[in-house]
Amino acid sequence: MYPAWIALAAVFLFAAHGINARAPRWLPSTIVAAVASTIACVVAGPSARLGILVNVLIVVLACLVFRGPGQIRDEQLESLWTRSSRAVRLQMHGEIKIGRWFPFHAEQVITADEGFVWTAQVRMFGLPVIGADRYAGGEGSMSWKLFGLIPVASGAGPDVSRSAKDRWIAERAAWLPAPDTVPAKEMTFRRWGNPNNTGYRELDFGVIVEEAREIAGETIPTRLRAGWFYSNSSFANEGEFFRATIDSAEFK
Repeated sequence: MYPAWIALAAVFLFAAHGINARAPRWLPSTIVAAVASTIACVVAGPSARLGILVNVLIVVLACLVFRGPGQIRDEQLESLWTRSSRAVRLQMHGEIKIGRWFPFHAEQVITADEGFVWTAQVRMFGLPVIGADRYAGGEGSMSWKLFGLIPVASGAGPDVSRSAKDRWIAERAAWLPAPDTVPAKEMTFRRWGNPNNTGYRELDFGVIVEEAREIAGETIPTRLRAGWFYSNSSFANEGEFFRATIDSAEFK
């Protein structure tokens, strides 16, 4: 078993480096290493059973690393931020409704001329679902995975791109405002979407701004609620799906 233990030790060292860098792909790598180590502990016999508990603790601690805002580092988000001449970088937390309400923390870059990347961790029944919504180069996509490993939801194609573009245009107006712009208490627009799985179409989408304040010289929405079917009573019951508080903002 000695070669196996040495190999696993090396894998854990690489995983620790990735976790320290807050790269989301290293969480699934750590989980895979812990599973392989657990199998090795079982094969090695009773003398190695304590290693099973250690592996469980490693996975729990790795998940805890990604609990707070700003703890996820996404390469596409960093690239978009670096190459954009005018952009805002937001840290936020809140709740998102997927059947029921779940807490999340997220980081987002919104640019004036290209698109956005919203990367987040959603805690579903205490388990981390890590992923991102994106719009760049005229194409939108989303990808969400349990522990960053097991696919939960994904999407791409013309409908996703059109919906993401509508979102980008609205968010750009809100968080990259023109000079001397006063944030509106509500924002409404038509957005392409499929919120109840009955087919994509253009629907009323609305945002309620509950708080706005000045950050880094810009007055922006800092607490809000958003959802579909804004023009009728369905908003409160089934349309609202997003509640967020902005923790910090950086402009360039």
